[in-house]
Amino acid sequence: MTKKTTNLKLTSYNAVTDSGSLVYNYINDVSGSATGENLLLIDTFAGQANSSLVNLSASIVTINNKLIFAPATVVTTGMSTSAIISPSGLSQSDYGKRSVSITLNTSASLLGGEMGFFRVPSSLNGWILQSAAVSCAGSSTSGNPTFSVFKYANNVNPYLESTGTKMSASITVAAMAFESSASEIVSTASSIFTENKVRVKCVVSGSSVRYATATLVFQKKP
Repeated sequence: MTKKTTNLKLTSYNAVTDSGSLVYNYINDVSGSATGENLLLIDTFAGQANSSLVNLSASIVTINNKLIFAPATVVTTGMSTSAIISPSGLSQSDYGKRSVSITLNTSASLLGGEMGFFRVPSSLNGWILQSAAVSCAGSSTSGNPTFSVFKYANNVNPYLESTGTKMSASITVAAMAFESSASEIVSTASSIFTENKVRVKCVVSGSSVRYATATLVFQKKP
């Protein structure tokens, strides 16, 4: 006895139980003129499926046109409650920045030549210096102290100026200003890599400068 398939309701024949059926009946069920013959049912389903896919594609295009991706500035300010945050927008916002602080002295005043280092971890590989600033608790009473930022490849002596790559212009702490800091200095030309050493050095000490701390801000290269 013939059976109907579950989804398309196609007529199926069993070689054993339907062996007595007429060949005419089999041909008519598979590709005859009846409205319920198999090939017509398959063709009807294909048309419906194609129409559904076309409608789905149009819906996806409509949704994509309505999607708003937040730029880095909006991610930083948080001024949108509906925009989508992309990995790029996040990495280039303030939330994608990481800072490192290096203390050059404590209660003893700067003499000049003081330096501090940090080793670049793998999580900062390929990042660039975005800004550098220095603050101090005891402001200079005479002259402006200045500092330099250099990077050194692995196994290169970070104490020798000539072996490093300068990453910024001189950082200056304004004279006679308590907890003063330098203007932002941006350098996009020099990336840091895993195992590099980054050095901050006091070039000019000023006078009576205590607790000088340099803060370097890095961000993933766009």
